[in-house]
Amino acid sequence: MKIGLAFALCVCALTSHAQQHVIAEVVPTGLSPAANHALAAWVTLSREPDAALQFKSDPSAGMNCQRLQSVHLALFIAPLSHIRRCYPEETSLAALDVPLMALDSREVRQVLNGPLGAAVAQGLTRVGLVPLALVEGESRVISSSKEIRVAADLRGRRVITDSPSEATSAWILAAGGSSFSMSSDRVQQAATAGLADTADLALSKYARDLAKVQPTVLLSNHAVDPLVITIARPQFLSLDPLLAGAMEGETRKLARMMASEQRAQEAGTVRQLQQDGVRVSVLAKAEVELLRSPLQAEIFTRSTARLAGTDAFIRAPGLSQATGRGQSPYWKVLFVTNRAHKDGEFQPDFNQQVLYGQADVEIDYDDPASYVDDMKSWLRFLQKGKGIVLDAMKEIPFGADAFDPRPAMPASAPILYIHGFNNTFDEAMRRAAWLGWNSRRPVVLFSWPSQGLPTPDAYRQDARSAERSAHALAGLLRMLGDHSGSQTDVDILCHSMGNKLLMDAISLLASDSSAPSKPVRFRQLLSIAADVPSSRVVSNLTQLQGFFSLPPTLYVSDHDLALGISKRLMNPAEGHRAGLAPPVLVKEPMATVFVGPNDFSFIGHAYFDRNGVIADDMMELLRYGTPSGKRRGHSRTAAGYYELKRLR
Repeated sequence: MKIGLAFALCVCALTSHAQQHVIAEVVPTGLSPAANHALAAWVTLSREPDAALQFKSDPSAGMNCQRLQSVHLALFIAPLSHIRRCYPEETSLAALDVPLMALDSREVRQVLNGPLGAAVAQGLTRVGLVPLALVEGESRVISSSKEIRVAADLRGRRVITDSPSEATSAWILAAGGSSFSMSSDRVQQAATAGLADTADLALSKYARDLAKVQPTVLLSNHAVDPLVITIARPQFLSLDPLLAGAMEGETRKLARMMASEQRAQEAGTVRQLQQDGVRVSVLAKAEVELLRSPLQAEIFTRSTARLAGTDAFIRAPGLSQATGRGQSPYWKVLFVTNRAHKDGEFQPDFNQQVLYGQADVEIDYDDPASYVDDMKSWLRFLQKGKGIVLDAMKEIPFGADAFDPRPAMPASAPILYIHGFNNTFDEAMRRAAWLGWNSRRPVVLFSWPSQGLPTPDAYRQDARSAERSAHALAGLLRMLGDHSGSQTDVDILCHSMGNKLLMDAISLLASDSSAPSKPVRFRQLLSIAADVPSSRVVSNLTQLQGFFSLPPTLYVSDHDLALGISKRLMNPAEGHRAGLAPPVLVKEPMATVFVGPNDFSFIGHAYFDRNGVIADDMMELLRYGTPSGKRRGHSRTAAGYYELKRLR
C-alpha cells in the first residue's frame, strides 16, 4: 500500500570525468505548499556541478513502507503520522500524539527539541532509521460555518477531520464536541455540501478549500505532527564519511528552510484570510490549561505506555513534558577556568587555583531538532528555565576517563572552546553548549577572566587578562595531550581574543624544554573572527601546525564591527586583524573561509553561534574534518580563499 511519504532519495553512482558522483533523486509527494516551496529553493541552492553529492528532483514517483528499509540508499521526509503507519508496534513513535502541546511554532520547536522529540528519535533508531531532523509541520485549525471564537463554541458540534490522531479526538471531546475521521477529499466534499458545519484540518487546506463555505476559523494548533527527515541506518553507514557529512549538512539546511518557509507562509495565509473577511480567532493559553486539566490522567497513562521502552534520561522528563510541565534540553559542558569564584558566581578576577568542573547548560536555540544515539552521554532534560546547573567543581584536573579522545567518524572527541573579549562565564558556557548541541560532541570550555563589558577600558583589561592566562591554558593543553594518544580527534575552536591566548599558550609549550617527550597534538584548529594581527598569524603558522594534524581554518568577515574598532582604535599600530576583511588573509596551508553577508547579528562578531550557513559549514568541518574545497556551500576564489554561498 502506498502512503504519502514525502521524499525518497534514490542514489546511484556514476563516473564522470574520472570522478565518482552520487546522484540523489528527490521525490516529493504530499508536502504542504510551504514545504514544496522550500524544497524547490533547496534543490536550486544545492546544485553544485563539481560536488560528489548531487540532487535530482522527480515529482512523479511514489513510496511505500517496504522502501523505508530498501537496499537502495534513500532519504525520506514525511509527516511522523505517515511513518507511524509503517511501524505500528513501535509505541515511542506516538510520543507526540498528545493534545494541545504547543500553541505556536516556537512552542512546537521547543517540544521537538525536548524529551518527547528525543523519544520519537529513539523510536526511529530502534526500527533501523537514522533521525536526521524533526521539523515543525503544518498548524491545524478548527473551521465552521457558525460562530467559533473559543473552545467552548465546539460544545455539541460534530467535527469532521482528516486526522486519525488521538490528540485531535481528545481535545475535541474535552471541548464538548465529537470527531469523525475521514480522508481530506471527503472532508472538503462534506463541508462544501453542507453535511457538516465544523471541520478540523491543516491551515493551508482550509484556506484553499473551505474558507468560503466556513468563514470562521479558530487557530488551535492542537496536534503536533512534525516532518521527519530520516534515512535507513545501513544505507547511511555505507556512505563514505565525507558524503555522510555532506548529506547531514544538506538535510540540516533543508530542515531549516522548511521550518522558516512554513512559518512565513502560515503568517501570510492568516493575514490574507483576515483581509478576505474570514473571522480568525486564536485559542488562548488559559483555555488550553482548562481543556488539558481533565485529560491529565489519560495523558499520563498513555504517555507512560508510549515511553516505556525509552531510555531513563528520556522517560521521566518525557512524562513531565506530556503532562504540561515544560522541559528543556541541557548540554553537559566541562569547564576549566582561572576565574575567581565568589558567592556562587564566577568573577572577572583571577584565581590562584585553576578550577575544573562540569555543568548542564540549557539550550535556548530553536533550530529543527536532530539526534544521534551517543548524544545521551552529554544530553539531559530538566525543568525549563534553570539556565546553568553546576554539577561539580574542584581543583583536581579531569581524569583520562572524562571523555574519549580517540579518532572516530563522525568525531566524538571533545572540542576545546576558548572564548574571546567581552564574555562572562555564563555567556561562554552557553556558547560552549551550543557547540556541543550542534556538533553532537563533548565540549571543554577554557574560560579566562574577561570583564564581560564592551568598553575600551574593559578591552584593555581583557587583553592583559588573556596574556596572564596563557600559562593556565598551556597546562590544559598539556593535560589534553596527555589524555590523547598520538592520534586524536580533539579540535580547538577559538573566538576573537581567544586566538591570541591560544597562540601565547602554544608558544609557551613550544619553548618549554622541561616538557615531556610525548608531543602535545590535536586534530584541527578553527579560528573564528581572530582578534590578532595578520602578521602574527603568518609568523606563527609553522609553529601552530606542529601541534595539529590538519591545517587550520580561519573564518573572516568584512562586516565585523568589533574587529574594525580593534584595528582602528584599540590596536592601530598592529595593522590588519586576521579575522577582518579586506584584505582576506591567505597563507598556505591554512584554509581561509570568507563568510560573506550570511551573518545576521548586529555587531557581526559572534556569527559562529547562530544557526545558518556559517554553522552548517563549521559543523561539517567539526564532525567529519571535511577539508575546504570538499565541503558543500562554498567555492574557491581566484585569490585562494573560500567564500560561503550567499543566502541573502
